[in-house]
Amino acid sequence: MDKLTFLEIPLFKDLDRVHKAMLLPEFTQKNFPKGSVLFEEGELGDCLYIIMQGKVRIFLDKEEKERTLALLQEKEYFGEMSLLTGDPRSASARAEEDVVVLRLDKEQFDRLLLQHSTLAVQFAGILARRLALVNQKKDSTPDQDEARQAQSSIHAQKEGRIGSSSSINRAEAGQTNTEPRSLYTFGYIVMVLLGSIGVFLGLVQLPIDRDAAIVLSILFAAFLLVAFRLVSLTVTTIAMAVLIVIFHVAALEQVLSAFVEEPIITAIFLAFIAQIIAETGVLQRMLFMLVVRIPEHSRLFETLLCLTGIVTALLIPSTRVRINAAIPIFNKSRDVSALQVYAFLFITSSISCWFTLAFLPEHERGEIGYGDWILSALPLAIAMGIIYFLIGIFGKTKGVSNLDRSVIQAQLNVMGPWSLQEKAACFVMGFMIAGLLVAPRFDVQVLWIVAATCFILVGIVGLNKETGRKIPYADFAVFGLLVGFAGVMDKVGLTGAGKIHVLAGISPFWLLLFLFLCVIFLRLIIPAMLAIMAGMVLFGSYALEAGVQPIVVVLVATVAAMAGGNQEYSGNAGGVSRIRHSLVALLALAAVIPVWQAMQLLPEANAIPASKPVFTMQSGMTGNIYLPSDKAMSESMRRGIRLAERTAAEGLELRTVYIEPEENPALQAQQPSFIVSASSVPGVQPEHIPILATNGNKVKKADQGKGNMYVLSVSPEAYARSAFAFLTEHAYDKIAIYYADSDEGRLFASRLEKMAEQQEVTVTDRIVDTHSRLLMQQTLEKWKGFGTKLCVVFDPGGTLAETLIKENRSASFPLPLLVISDKNVLSESTNFAVHWLTDFDIASERKQTRQFIDQYVATYNEMPDRMAAIGYDATMLVLEAARLAGTSDSQALGRELSHIKRWEGAVRTYTITDNEAFRGALKVKTLPYEIRKPEQERGREQ
Repeated sequence: MDKLTFLEIPLFKDLDRVHKAMLLPEFTQKNFPKGSVLFEEGELGDCLYIIMQGKVRIFLDKEEKERTLALLQEKEYFGEMSLLTGDPRSASARAEEDVVVLRLDKEQFDRLLLQHSTLAVQFAGILARRLALVNQKKDSTPDQDEARQAQSSIHAQKEGRIGSSSSINRAEAGQTNTEPRSLYTFGYIVMVLLGSIGVFLGLVQLPIDRDAAIVLSILFAAFLLVAFRLVSLTVTTIAMAVLIVIFHVAALEQVLSAFVEEPIITAIFLAFIAQIIAETGVLQRMLFMLVVRIPEHSRLFETLLCLTGIVTALLIPSTRVRINAAIPIFNKSRDVSALQVYAFLFITSSISCWFTLAFLPEHERGEIGYGDWILSALPLAIAMGIIYFLIGIFGKTKGVSNLDRSVIQAQLNVMGPWSLQEKAACFVMGFMIAGLLVAPRFDVQVLWIVAATCFILVGIVGLNKETGRKIPYADFAVFGLLVGFAGVMDKVGLTGAGKIHVLAGISPFWLLLFLFLCVIFLRLIIPAMLAIMAGMVLFGSYALEAGVQPIVVVLVATVAAMAGGNQEYSGNAGGVSRIRHSLVALLALAAVIPVWQAMQLLPEANAIPASKPVFTMQSGMTGNIYLPSDKAMSESMRRGIRLAERTAAEGLELRTVYIEPEENPALQAQQPSFIVSASSVPGVQPEHIPILATNGNKVKKADQGKGNMYVLSVSPEAYARSAFAFLTEHAYDKIAIYYADSDEGRLFASRLEKMAEQQEVTVTDRIVDTHSRLLMQQTLEKWKGFGTKLCVVFDPGGTLAETLIKENRSASFPLPLLVISDKNVLSESTNFAVHWLTDFDIASERKQTRQFIDQYVATYNEMPDRMAAIGYDATMLVLEAARLAGTSDSQALGRELSHIKRWEGAVRTYTITDNEAFRGALKVKTLPYEIRKPEQERGREQ
C-alpha cells in the first residue's frame, strides 16, 4: 500500500484534488514493531496517524487495568483532533503487531493551513461533521471529550492562525511580536517621534522650505519605526498620509491620487487573475510536471529551477501565489527563492513591477509596453542565466535529495487529467499575453486587456468569497499611499534630480549602480516597497534626468527588490541565498550595460537634469531672439520667454534682444551668448554661438547639420509617420498633400508619399504652396474630381493653412483637412473636419506641461499656445546650460548643450542626440466643427 491509499479515508474524502495533492507530501512513513507504544495517555497531541499495515490498540490504563477503546486496522486513523487542539492525549496507542503508519505532524499541518486558507475551511467542515457523529454516541468516551474541546479551537485556527494571506501581513507577523507591547516598546516609539520633532526643528533653521522639512521628518520617523519593527508598514504608511494632510503639506486628493491611476488598478486585476488561476490547480500541476523532470543530482538544479520560475511567472501574475504553491514541494529546505529570480522578465509577473512603474510620469509610463519590457529585460535575464549556468558547472554539486520524486508523481496522479477549467485558464492567459504584445500597435492600454482577462476568468472559473479574501489588500493600500507620498516629495522639491548636486557629472552606469545598491541594502532592513520608493526618489529620478530610458530605471529597481529576496522564501538558506542572488544580479547588471547602450536605452555619457537653474555667477547673459513674422505668434513667443526670465534664479541678469524678421542686429555692442530663432537668422553667425531653432522649416540649408545648431521642432519624418498613422487608422485611401515651399516641406511630402505607396494609399495630388487664391479654388475643384477624401497640409508657419481653410469653407464640397502647424489656425467654427497635428497638447498631464500652463495662466490670464511654450523651453534650456557651465560664455554654453541627451520641457521630452530633432510619434487633435450642407443643396430643399 502507498500513500495514495489515504485518499480513500473518510476524513479526507471532501477535500478537492488540489488540496489533496498539497497534503500528500506532508505525510511521513513510520514503522513500529509489535508491542511498541505509539503514544501514552497524557502526552501532548501533536500528530495524526493513518494505519497502512498492521493493527493498533487504543486503550485506557486505569489502576493497572487496561480498558480497550478500539482495535484499529488498515486504512483507519486516530489522533485527528490533536491536529487542531494540541491537547494532551486522552488515551494510549500500542502496536498489536508490526505496524506501518503514515504520520502527519501538527507543525506541517498548521503551515499548510496557513498557506492555503481554503484547506482550513474544508477541514473545519470535516471536523464539524465528525464532531456531530461523536456527539451521537450515547456513551461518553475520551475521544468525545477531546472532540468537544476541539470545537472552539476550530474557529481559533480559522480566524487566528489562518489570517490574511497578504505578504505584508506575513512579513509583519515575522517582524512584530504577538505579545502585548511592553512599556519599553512604547518608550522607543515615543523616542522616535521626539527625534523626528528634533529633526524638524533643526531643518527649519536651515534654508529649507517648511513643507520639505515636514516631509523629511515624517520619513525619518517612518524609516526608524519600520526598520526596528516597532510599527507595521501598513500602519506607518497610513500615518504618513494622515500627517501630510494634517500639516497642510498636500491635499487629501493628491495623497490618494495613486489609487485611481493605471498601475495600481492593473496590479489589482492581476492579483485577482493570479488567485483565480491558482484555484483551478493549473499552477500546482505545472510545478509538479516541471520539477519531477529535473534530474535528481544535477549541477544545474538551480538553473532549471529558475527556468521553472520563468514558466510559472508567465502564467501566474503574482509572486506571492507562485511561492505559496512551491513551498510545499520543497518542504525540507524551503529554499524557493530561485523561482522568483527571473520574475522581472515580464511586466505582469509581480506587483513590484507595477509599483516601480507608478513612480514614472504618466506620459513615460504609457510608452512602456509588454513587448518593450521583455526586449529590455531579456539581455539582463540572459546574463544572469549564463552566470547561474557557470555557477552550476564550476560550483559545488548541489543535490536535490529533499525532493521525493515518487511523492511528486503521486501528487500528479491525485490531480488527475487536465480539467476543463485548467485548460480554459491556460487559454485565457495565452489570449492575455497575445493581447499585451499587440496592444501598442492598436493603441490599447494594458489595463483594458488585463481587466477583460479578469472578467473572462470570472465568467469561466467563477469568483467566490474565499478567493476575494486571499487578495493582499494591505499591499495595495501601502502601494497607493507610498506612491502618493512620493508625489508629495516631488511637489516640495525632494526628488533626487533636484537636490543631490554631488551626483552631477556621474555616468548613467554609476547612477544605476547606486539605485541597485540602495534598494538591495534597504531591502535588508525595511520592506521591499519602502526600499523601492527610497531608491526611485533618491537615484531613479536622477537617472531619468541623466538620459536613462525609463524602462531601464524601472528594471534595475525591480531586479534589486526581487534579488534581495525574502526570508520567508529562502528557508534554511536564509541570507546566503539572498546574497548569492544579489551578487549574480549585480554582475549581470554590469555586463549588460554595453548592450543597453547599443539598444539606445542608455546614453554613453551623462545627461544633465533639467531642474530649476541655480546660478552662482553674478554676470549677465545676452540672447538674440529672432521672432516669427506672424504678429500673434511673435507676441506669444515674447510672453513665453519673459515667463522663463522670471523663473531664472537670483543673481543672473538675462538680457534678451527681440529682433523682427526685417530688422538687422548688426549694431549690437557685443555678441550674444546664444540665439533663439523662430525665423531665418540673417548673415553668418560665429560657430561658437549656440542657436536654438524653434522651427526647423526656417533653418537655412547652409546651417543645417552645424554643431552649434539645435533644432527643437519635430522632424518632418516624425510628422510624416504620425500623419500616416492617422490616415491608416481612419481608413483614408485617397489623399492630397499640400506643403510649404521649403526643404522641410518637400522632405515631409516625399516621406508621406513613399509611405502611402507602400500601403496602397493613393496620393491624388502633391502640390507646393500656390501663393494664389484663384489657383487654390481651382485646386480644390480638381481634388474633388479626383475623389480626394482628405488633404494633408504641412505648414509650420500657419499662413498657408489659414488660406486653405478660408477657401475650403466656401467650396461647394469642402474637404476634411489634416493640418500640421505650430499655430492654431482655426479661429471660428467650420462645416468640415479639421484635424490638428502638433507636439504641444494643453490637455497633457505631464508635470512640466502642467506647471508651465499654470504659471502662464496666472501671469497672463489666458491659455498658452505652442509658440509661447517653445520660446519658454528654449530659454529654460539655455539657462540650464548656463547653470551647469557656471558662466555665460557662448562656447561653454555650447559644450553643455552638446552633453544634454534628454531634457524635460513644457512642450515635450526633448531628445537632443547629434543635434537631431524629436523622432517620436505624435497625436492628432480633432477640432470641433459643425457639418452643414452646401448652399446649393439648402436652396433645392427650400
